[in-house]
Amino acid sequence: MLDTYLSYIKILTKDFAKYFLATVLVLSIKGELFNIGLRIWSDNEMSFYEDGLWQITLILSFLITCCVMINKYAPE
Repeated sequence: MLDTYLSYIKILTKDFAKYFLATVLVLSIKGELFNIGLRIWSDNEMSFYEDGLWQITLILSFLITCCVMINKYAPE
């Protein structure tokens, strides 16, 4: 029984890591496009990475991954 739980935890951990890394990649690409727009809009005074806005990528990735995992493993 313990082996079953460990195997489920292993599967869930792998899926969570896979989805988290995928959302970080997608949101980072989107963030870089946002960074370009932000620099143009602010006449090169603001930056996505220097002003701490990069943390939004990790928070959003975590929330999106949680939603995907809940919908995948507990759809009802």
